[in-house]
Amino acid sequence: INLFTAVTVTRALFRLGESLLGTSMQNNSKLLLGLNLDSNEEQPIPVWLKNLFQIVERRNLFYIFSTIVIGLGIIAMSITAFTSETGSPLPLSIDYVGGTLWELRFDEDVDVDSEKIRTVFDTFGEGEYKGTGVQNLSTDHSFLVRTENIDVEEKTSVAVSVASVLILLFIWYAFRAIPNAIRYGVGAIVALLHDILVTAGIFAILGLILDWEVNALFLTAILTVIGYSVNDTIVVFDRMRENIPRRRNETFESIANRSLLETLQRSMATSLSTLFVIGAVLFYGGTTTTQFMAVMLIGIISGTYSSIFTAVPFLVSWRKGDFGKLMPPKKPAQAEVVG
Repeated sequence: INLFTAVTVTRALFRLGESLLGTSMQNNSKLLLGLNLDSNEEQPIPVWLKNLFQIVERRNLFYIFSTIVIGLGIIAMSITAFTSETGSPLPLSIDYVGGTLWELRFDEDVDVDSEKIRTVFDTFGEGEYKGTGVQNLSTDHSFLVRTENIDVEEKTSVAVSVASVLILLFIWYAFRAIPNAIRYGVGAIVALLHDILVTAGIFAILGLILDWEVNALFLTAILTVIGYSVNDTIVVFDRMRENIPRRRNETFESIANRSLLETLQRSMATSLSTLFVIGAVLFYGGTTTTQFMAVMLIGIISGTYSSIFTAVPFLVSWRKGDFGKLMPPKKPAQAEVVG
């Protein structure tokens, strides 16, 4: 069904284009990627097309791009940590800070303002209420009071740490039949941490701009992003595991790039179909789901990016000794041929 649909839709689009543009589409060098159908000679593939698919070879560019994005996020998180009362790199809601949320409503017109209410809580709270914040609601004589216990729980850190250890052990066991299986687990963890830092960093930027706060759904979104990230990464790693014994005369870099290209369509199709749904809910689902869907959107984009441009290039860099003494290759760099 997929093949029939692809052929039918492609033919329909070309016929539509020909009816609209006329003969200008026939033997168009741009549409044919620079090839000439009338030529009987063997034509080389254009250089730009070759370079377009050399993903692993251009890994340093992707490293730089990821570093810039993560760096901007770290700056935003540092600003949040210095300006917040809790010292947290992300703006925390009542779900994480702990404490109580009060809504005070006065039936009569009384001489009270936010400062007087804060003074009452600080004076008569007997040390139980700290960091009292008072917000004057739009309705008459109504105030929203939030008291904090400054007891930030480490739920997110614990959850991510446990997930990372389990992922590392699972991948090491699943890839035990190929050399250096532990490296695949480390590569998956690197991609996972990349996605967490990118998602948290962009959320910190949005927190500074839109006053967003981390709530209980943020942890749910982060764990979902971890699942997507690891799933995409394992798909590429699994193809590498299949290609390594089949192509013993190719270099590890060539096998890695081939595996990326073979799974690229699957990764993009899965992510795009998910992003369409998330985008619809984000823009039409109401304000209660906006932050949750925004985190999911950022995380899935980052997860797709990291599985292609971070995890596999990281393995190649490790094997070739790009990290120097920090992660020395197990074999000499000149022994590039697999097998």
